Amino acid sequence: MVTLPDDGGIEEGIAYWWVGACRLLEILDLLADVGGPALDARRTALLGALLRYPQRMHLSDDWYVNVGDAPARLTADQPWQVPFRWGVRLGQPETVAHALAGARRQRSAAPPRAGLGRALTALGDERWCRAVTADEPDTSAPWLTGESWLPRLQILVARETAGTTDGLAVAVKGGHNGEHHNHLDVGSYWVAANGRPLVVDVGRPTYTARTFGPDRYAIWPFRSDWHNVPEPGAGQQPGPAHRAREVRVELAPGVAGMTAELSGAYPRSALTRWDRTVRLVRSDGVTSPHVSVEERWEGRTENVALHHVLAGEVEYGDGWATVTAADGNGLVMRWDPRVAVASVVRKDLDDPILGRIWGDVLTRLTLTVRSPGAQGSLTVRWLLSGGSERIPEN
Repeated sequence: MVTLPDDGGIEEGIAYWWVGACRLLEILDLLADVGGPALDARRTALLGALLRYPQRMHLSDDWYVNVGDAPARLTADQPWQVPFRWGVRLGQPETVAHALAGARRQRSAAPPRAGLGRALTALGDERWCRAVTADEPDTSAPWLTGESWLPRLQILVARETAGTTDGLAVAVKGGHNGEHHNHLDVGSYWVAANGRPLVVDVGRPTYTARTFGPDRYAIWPFRSDWHNVPEPGAGQQPGPAHRAREVRVELAPGVAGMTAELSGAYPRSALTRWDRTVRLVRSDGVTSPHVSVEERWEGRTENVALHHVLAGEVEYGDGWATVTAADGNGLVMRWDPRVAVASVVRKDLDDPILGRIWGDVLTRLTLTVRSPGAQGSLTVRWLLSGGSERIPEN
């Protein structure tokens, strides 16, 4: 049995909204049509929040914040008429706009692979067909809010400017390692440049018999060392007890961020505390917009590493790195070279699902702290490439 949280979140990720929540909405329509008012549960309070989940995870085009086993890109076979119809019913115009944008992107009001029943329902909806095929479609993006916070799932998504994919966007999660379709990723984060994710979550490869067996976490995309999380001498551990603690958010006109204490996600050791704060800082006319990731730890550990999974061409040196996508979007990464040294591992992708999304290769850039000590700190900052850099000193 799966219980839906009242923030409308789906812990398995965006793809599972379509195979779970979307089907629930279709079932509720069917029950109401067959049973009339006695079986009409379409005004349940949770449904409005559930309906907003895809738009809250949207980065740009077919790119989404992907948690759990969800891929970072949607396939072109989604029944967008369902969120459109429900958005109209519940008076959520931003949901309607998101659904129309999704359908126009896949260039179909009724994609065949979505199934015959869905196709017939879509084609029989005159309002939907007219809206999708409008000569002058609305190109605004009202669903791209400045920030979205899902407190039950502990996921924050924030962007530099509401209503547009231009500029920086960041997502960060707390949560626990007993979530459905879990990856060992408590405290992980994403960064996108003009809507293109460059600090990324790999997602899941093709399912096999190992995926849901005892060897799940031997598969590299599910391990914490292939997520954007710290490694204080050991990787994260599975199970709901391994979770983020003391999670709090900061939401203001100039900044959106989340802080969490992460030591509970790791095996018991001499590490007593790890505080991570991920913040999107918007421009104030003096400081350039940037994403800062501040780490503070207590307790002696022999090794401290910070992993960053990057999608694009990577270059790096003392205190800096760049990642540039094939479309030209890029990020600059900065840190104090006196505190940590960088190394990279390139991962060739031979899985068809991962290859469709990321191409031939992903790169993991790891910052290794030179002298961890009994306590320490390190700050990483991300900026759009090609602009002037006016950020606080480390």
